[in-house]
Amino acid sequence: MSMFSIFGVSGSAISSQAQRLNVVASNLANADTVAGPDGQSYKARQVVF
Repeated sequence: MSMFSIFGVSGSAISSQAQRLNVVASNLANADTVAGPDGQSYKARQVVF
C-alpha cells in the first residue's frame, strides 16, 4: 500500500467523521424543535455510508 493511498483512506475517514459530527450537532440543536418552517415535525437525521 503506497503512502498516497494511506493518506487517501485517512482523508476519507476524517471527512466521514466530520459529516457524522455535523449531523449529530444538527440533531442536538433541533432536539426541542416542534415544527419547522414548512409545518412538519423535525425528524432526526442519520448518516448512511
